[in-house]
Amino acid sequence: MGVVSTGTTGTYDAIVIGAGLGGLSTGALLATNGCRTLVLEQNQVVGGCSQVFRRQGNKYEFDVGVHYIGDCAPGGTVDRLMRGLGLEDRIEFAELDPDGFSTITLPTVTFRVPRGWQAYEDRLADTFPDQEEGVRRCVRTLRAVAEEIRADRPDGLRHALGRVGNLRSTLWWGLRPLARLYDACGLSQEARTVIAGESGDYGVPPSKAPVALHAGFLDHYLKAGAYYPKGGGQVIAARLTEVIQAHGSTVRTKARVGSILLEADRAVGVRLTDGEEVLAPVVVSGADIKRTYLELIGGELLPRRLRRKVEGFRMALPLFSLYLAVDFDVRDRLPNSTSWIYPHADIEAIYADAYAGRMPAQVPVFMTSGTLKDPDGDHTAPPGHSTLELMTIAPAHHGAWGVGEGPVAGERYSRTPSYLAVKEKLAEAVLDTASLVIPDLREHIVYRDASTPITQERFTLSTGGACYGLEMTLDQLGPFRPDVTTPIRGLYLAGASTKHQHGIVATLNGGAGTAGAILGRDLFAELREGAVYADPARLPVDPPDWDPLMVARPGSPIRRTPRRGGRSPNGPDLATTPGSRRRSARRAPTSPPG
Repeated sequence: MGVVSTGTTGTYDAIVIGAGLGGLSTGALLATNGCRTLVLEQNQVVGGCSQVFRRQGNKYEFDVGVHYIGDCAPGGTVDRLMRGLGLEDRIEFAELDPDGFSTITLPTVTFRVPRGWQAYEDRLADTFPDQEEGVRRCVRTLRAVAEEIRADRPDGLRHALGRVGNLRSTLWWGLRPLARLYDACGLSQEARTVIAGESGDYGVPPSKAPVALHAGFLDHYLKAGAYYPKGGGQVIAARLTEVIQAHGSTVRTKARVGSILLEADRAVGVRLTDGEEVLAPVVVSGADIKRTYLELIGGELLPRRLRRKVEGFRMALPLFSLYLAVDFDVRDRLPNSTSWIYPHADIEAIYADAYAGRMPAQVPVFMTSGTLKDPDGDHTAPPGHSTLELMTIAPAHHGAWGVGEGPVAGERYSRTPSYLAVKEKLAEAVLDTASLVIPDLREHIVYRDASTPITQERFTLSTGGACYGLEMTLDQLGPFRPDVTTPIRGLYLAGASTKHQHGIVATLNGGAGTAGAILGRDLFAELREGAVYADPARLPVDPPDWDPLMVARPGSPIRRTPRRGGRSPNGPDLATTPGSRRRSARRAPTSPPG
């Protein structure tokens, strides 16, 4: 295929492209198993969709993508992986309200999702008493499918399909659309939307979502509850970075890979956009899967069949996010729960607008708050204030946003009037929906910003601004999703578009699949048996002002701005003078909104 040029600057055992959680997890597992690994991140902060950003002199902190995660209880997937990397005592998780970790609000009904399958079934039956038989049948089918494919493995569906004798429910229902199950159970539009109320977490409507997908999603949270990392989402990426660096490997930011070097049909290194070349017998791409094949390698160098397959990949719908700081304590108004707010019950119409590239007048909203989920923390806002993150499904096409070629092609879009007009219109629609739960929300906003799929493309180089990777439909799920190995020797994949799927836990745990394929070992089995790869004695001792953003931006002197006295309800920030606020803001990384 390609030929390596001269002038390389160093050699490693493995190079990982992209420091999202998939890349960092892979890098940490390789480093702790003796591989000298280089992790390269084009952004100035590691973490990908798990990072945070700060505004107004570090006064407000917002999560980009870590909102609530499951399987964090002792013995769960996250617990095993953190223990294996020596982090079981360095990352703490706070549980959301077990009696309602998510609240789904429709004009006619409000439903709080409790921990536990039986509690979930009973509460749904109580909420829709005239549909009790159908509701119970639907939930019991979903539960049976989930339990059949769970198998305590990260690739449960792939594994399950090899155990046909034990898969009655999965064989009958698992690969059918969720809407078909709804029809068979005779459910109303309201009941359908409540059961699929959290489907924004995977971005597919009931008409396209396989029953197995939704069953596995529900199981992820119902079996042991929902959690949030204390200190914010950046903590996870920071701790993984510390593990990599403490075990003789390297994480570099502001290092964009321009191409993967090939020699005799084998990946042998990378060339950065500044011309620097680095060699390694193993290259792992945690970058966007389509860009990996079509740009970093080059579509003209791929076998024809592989190129057609990659060009046919469909990316998941992207998200629009609105970030707010408000001058009240959200804990006084809302339970410790995520909020899913629907202005109407026609969930299919909501997705149809996004697929068609339309900006609807009414949008559903996922609303969450680090202030709410980390009640003992003070990292998100000063006393008496709170931060809110509000998201909705959005169109992917550049044209829908008034943008031409997009930021990857070098377009400067952020001040374009057409782009700003679309962004403002959708932000107002999001506020309209959020106001159904917090009626006076607009009156209390003290800071506001938004990010679009174009912003996501700019910071993560993702095709169509997708944060979930490949769309989670039947032909791109389970055994039909790309493996971590590739047809190119020495090239491996990590991240949301692999068979391990997207999401914080799946992407983190998928790193064990990628690292295991490279090492020729079943790291999943080893972790289940209690394997510990990291040497805790090599991990750094936290200084008193330990800041995950400092760790997540290697080489940059970021420090949290101490808060002294908070902020008066309508007055200036008492923690900093105007001058010190400007200096603090310069130290803080510039992240999403834009």
